[in-house]
Amino acid sequence: MAKLNKIERTCVVCRKKTDQHLLHRIRCVDKKLVSFNHDGRSFYICALCIEDEKKLQKALKRQCRNNDDYVHQLKEIIEYVR
Repeated sequence: MAKLNKIERTCVVCRKKTDQHLLHRIRCVDKKLVSFNHDGRSFYICALCIEDEKKLQKALKRQCRNNDDYVHQLKEIIEYVR
């Protein structure tokens, strides 16, 4: 029998590994957060970390290498994807 491996990725906020399908995949383009479209570099955020705005803001600044407020943009993307 073939062994099926689960794909795990790491949340950039809490650094916990979890199944890829349980995470939101986001990328930063020209100082804006966008949903991943299979082009360029991206990062993953778990649903629990989206609720913790302080840690989320710090992680998004680190990922996008900018001091803009990304929490509002991220929440809009998540609502659009749902």
